[in-house]
Amino acid sequence: ATGVANCGGCSLSTDDTSKAVCTKCSDSTVPSEDNTCSQALPPTTPEGCAVQGCQACSKDSATTCDTCFSPLIMKEDRTKCLGNCLALGLGYYNNSGTCARCMDNCNLCEDGESCSQCVEGYYLETSDADPPQSTCKVCTAGCSACNDGTETSCTACASGYYLASNSRAERAAKCVPCGTDENGYSGIQHCVTCYSTLGSTGAKNVICQKCEDGYLKETDGGKTICETPPPTCTVPMCALCVEGDATKCEHCVADSYLCPQTATCTKDCATCGASMYADEDLGECQPCDIANCQVCATGLKCDSCTADSVPVSPDVYHTACLGCDDTAGMNGWTGLDRVQDVRADGQGGRERQLPRPRLLQEGRTRRRGARPRSSSSCSSSWPWPASSSGGSSSGSAAAPPGGAERATRRS
Repeated sequence: ATGVANCGGCSLSTDDTSKAVCTKCSDSTVPSEDNTCSQALPPTTPEGCAVQGCQACSKDSATTCDTCFSPLIMKEDRTKCLGNCLALGLGYYNNSGTCARCMDNCNLCEDGESCSQCVEGYYLETSDADPPQSTCKVCTAGCSACNDGTETSCTACASGYYLASNSRAERAAKCVPCGTDENGYSGIQHCVTCYSTLGSTGAKNVICQKCEDGYLKETDGGKTICETPPPTCTVPMCALCVEGDATKCEHCVADSYLCPQTATCTKDCATCGASMYADEDLGECQPCDIANCQVCATGLKCDSCTADSVPVSPDVYHTACLGCDDTAGMNGWTGLDRVQDVRADGQGGRERQLPRPRLLQEGRTRRRGARPRSSSSCSSSWPWPASSSGGSSSGSAAAPPGGAERATRRS
């Protein structure tokens, strides 16, 4: 049969059994001549009342309801009108048009005297009264559901416990903490969420689902265990610490270098120690092998020589440091034995103090009248005059402005 929308009562037509005749609409009005009912409109809350579905608000407060429209139910504190008390959650029942709380630890009830379902960790205990009343009693520790208050009556366990049953057919047993051995089960230390399994051959196992904070879940010989994780690396800019030592770095992050002596990371190898330079291939700070070098640019180039030596560049790829008194020489340059500073005549016959001590290039001698003077530094940029008796010279070394640039050999 074909129904009628918004109809509250109907009967079958006498002339057509497939058609229903509405006798009363859902809003208690009479159906129209064409056997239809208009859509029922929701009741209108009075002006000035802030409670939805309220028929009459309190004279003292617009947020307090005195009467809800039927069939709505009023919340216990009179601030809401509800279609069902379950809208407030478990633990409420309809007490003559008002949503009231069930007894303690009860999820479902029909009145305030007897419970039909308890909260987790409690069980129903029915009295011998007439009529009988059911109240909620607490299960033993670790049980989330139980048949009674005994420790072996658990049917489900709370988080952190497992059910130590003897067989698959056994419906109730004792709930045991995850880390405790019981009845043939081996507990798992530092496990906070677990459950038990029984194999077809009777093998008893405890499975860990979650370990304590600070522990990692691992598999050891087919068994899940909670292991202590490796210590967190505490070295700044470190990508990988030494195994078992969170204070020592083994590999640094990109754009930083490892100081081997301290096992730390740095962006400037000068902080690692004297004469250290950054080895891009190794990602480490390496000691400078260039003699008399104070600051290395690479393993082949020196950025800054010590005060008693000068830079000498045999080619564009290398820079060495020649000691002021190194008479053995290097790449055509020779130091002055026991001479670290010189004086020379200036224009007009007057003598002037040179800004830096000078070295002799091979085949050169000191200018006439020059005499040694003690000093702590030297330079390779002085243009010494050609020797009249020494070996042949291939030319003088031009002095760059300031006399502080590196000396280069000329052919």
